Amino acid sequence: MEEEDDAWGGGLKAFVDEDVEEDSEVVAKEAEDTKKKKKKEEEEEEGSPQSSAVDRGAVAGRLTTEEERVEGGVTWATYRTFLGRSNESLRRPWRWVAVPGILALLALSQAASVGSTFWLAEWTDAEVLRSLGDPGQRSTAFYLAVYGGLVGAFTVLTLARTVALLRATLRAGVACHVHLLHGVLGSPLSFFETVPAGRVLARFSRDTAGVDSELGQSMSQALNLVANLVGAYVSIIIVTPVFCAVALPAAALYVALQRYTVRTSVELKRLDALSKSPVYALFGETLGGLPTVRAYRMQPSLVARSLALVDDNNRHAFAQLAAERWLGLLLESIGAVLVFSAAAFAVASRSGAAAGAGGASEAGVSVTYALQVTSILGFATRSVTELESRMNAVERVDEYARLPPEAEPVNPAYRAPPGWPNAGAVRLERVRLRYRRDTPEVLHGVSLAARPGERVGVVGRTGSGKSSLAGVLFRAVEPEAGSVVEVDGVDVLRLGLRDVRGGRMTILPQDPVLFSGDLRFNLDPFGAHGDADLVRALRACALARLLRDRDGGLGMAVAELGSNFSAGERQLVCLARALLRAPRVLVLDEATSAVDDATDAAIQETIRTAFAGVTLLTVAHRLHTVADYDRVVVMADGDVVQDGPPQDLARDRAGPFAALLRSAAAAAR
Repeated sequence: MEEEDDAWGGGLKAFVDEDVEEDSEVVAKEAEDTKKKKKKEEEEEEGSPQSSAVDRGAVAGRLTTEEERVEGGVTWATYRTFLGRSNESLRRPWRWVAVPGILALLALSQAASVGSTFWLAEWTDAEVLRSLGDPGQRSTAFYLAVYGGLVGAFTVLTLARTVALLRATLRAGVACHVHLLHGVLGSPLSFFETVPAGRVLARFSRDTAGVDSELGQSMSQALNLVANLVGAYVSIIIVTPVFCAVALPAAALYVALQRYTVRTSVELKRLDALSKSPVYALFGETLGGLPTVRAYRMQPSLVARSLALVDDNNRHAFAQLAAERWLGLLLESIGAVLVFSAAAFAVASRSGAAAGAGGASEAGVSVTYALQVTSILGFATRSVTELESRMNAVERVDEYARLPPEAEPVNPAYRAPPGWPNAGAVRLERVRLRYRRDTPEVLHGVSLAARPGERVGVVGRTGSGKSSLAGVLFRAVEPEAGSVVEVDGVDVLRLGLRDVRGGRMTILPQDPVLFSGDLRFNLDPFGAHGDADLVRALRACALARLLRDRDGGLGMAVAELGSNFSAGERQLVCLARALLRAPRVLVLDEATSAVDDATDAAIQETIRTAFAGVTLLTVAHRLHTVADYDRVVVMADGDVVQDGPPQDLARDRAGPFAALLRSAAAAAR
């Protein structure tokens, strides 16, 4: 077999040397034809009546969608969502009493506060009568005991209400984050292709922080002020009903101002949140491409762009502060009218005190609460406005928590047998695929089969649909109706995603992914293997020197994204991780395109030895990678155009595989 491969390699070299000049013209003609065909498809897609605005923008070069924002005030559905999330972790009997219980504690604490004030007025009247020689009054100890009990009850009830409310908001924050995390991680691939990372980070950072740390405080303050306002109005109505002629219209004016300003405040809060996403996105992109930025000396332009984005965000924040100051000025003006009215009614109450006992104490209660109403109304209006503005964070988090998910993790009506797949036979029939609705198909009825243990290479020019086959096999993208994808006779399209991706099929992607932590976690994140198995996997993948040359062994630290490992080492670690799963089907999606030839040779040697007998589907970047494979499938424009042993395909000088060989040889020269 080795002699045949050497002979085929020598014949291939001679074949390529003979036709290199001819290839330059062929490649130029193919590139021109491809360009014309692509332009025609774009023109047809732009003229298609069913293509959406987002898709037309993507064809025109705009790959990401515009971030949507809700307009108008925060709806009651958002409040119901937040309150519902605060009760999710409670047992069923407590779910129905949690929110009413907090409101009951709030009402009782306010009643205790008002009661203590009235009792103090009653005590004052009793002391006045006792000083006038009335022997029928109760003792001072009695009044002191009752007053102390009311104050103690107010303290205990306020503490209980505050603790219950903070615990509820904490539970709501945790539940909102969990739903957000599940919503984003469970989203299909198309979501991550059209939404920038900075937009997602804004939900997990600024918006989540608003739900966790700011919303609870705002809600507690707003509820407390509203309760104080209600208690003050009830007290005033009982003692000085005439004050309602001024206080009630003033309260209505306050409410009207609050409803008028809250729309502006909420919209400015939304604009502030929207303008933060580009700042996060630029920061993340700059960190990811820092070597390129420094190599091309792009620091000044990036700094200028970052400052422009920050200035845009600050404009919305400044407008929000200006709106708050405007509201504050109006509220203080109305408050001045209330203060004047309170003083006038106090004089009237004082002049009428001689007409009957208790006039002085009742006037004191009325003046006290009248003066409180002046400040409470302003603070309550601002607090309710601030609460509604901060509810925008719940609105934004819940938007991503309700993203359309992928297919269900488990399909109870159709499960894979234990140990599936155990042979590794793969069959694809009439597979049609488009990445998003109203976009062109990238696979046009592709049919492909691989026998158990067969090594199949998939080659083709960029955009031919090679990697799309891997996406279909693992259902990263759902194919069109009528497609057939089977592994060992099991219909992959009917299985739950956990069965598909948790079975004995695995993929080695083009970009190796390592997580912060240690080497042991990156090899075996679920702790299913012992250290001896991990060491054997590393040795099988030519990584024994890692354990020898670096401190820590399997506990050696892995930096963020594996930055303390070379590209080849990261790919070999991912290969060892795949080896530990003992797969029967292994897909290599251009796994060696970003490494040097020596690392590529090491990876290929590991695959030949450690994965012997495994069904291998390799999307190849380098053609010599698949030179010794059993079969090579050549794809072009989403179709299989050639299929067979590589030696036979190379002899067909007019075929597409031979054209790829000539192009590779010409590029190497």
